[in-house]
Amino acid sequence: MQLLLDASTQDAWRSLWAKLRPLRGFGFVVLLVSDERVASDLFAALQDSLQARSAHLTRVSPQRPDTWVSEALQRIFDDAQLPVHRDAHAPFWVEAFQGAGDPAWDAARRELLMRCNERRSRLEQELQCPLVL
Repeated sequence: MQLLLDASTQDAWRSLWAKLRPLRGFGFVVLLVSDERVASDLFAALQDSLQARSAHLTRVSPQRPDTWVSEALQRIFDDAQLPVHRDAHAPFWVEAFQGAGDPAWDAARRELLMRCNERRSRLEQELQCPLVL
């Protein structure tokens, strides 16, 4: 399936793909986008590209800011052991755009970045695929 992306999203897609394509193991990519639509379009483009390579993109979506950090990290570390990630280097897509401007969500995003930084050695050892936040 060929997706139609507007010009600014195409630029963001090229930048994202240039960072992800050479990775053969862990990589941490922080993707800053202007709105949820752009994030959704980039997710769809990445999913489309990976399907062409028979790889699977795992989406980690938050439900509530108070439980998001622990749920996201647990899902990442639990799923990192699945063959689809170990063998195919298929990335994790962690959605972090919910609740923009809401203090609880902003705190959850900061917390997730801090926890990922604290666990960077474990991420590098156990996660044999890119992590896109």
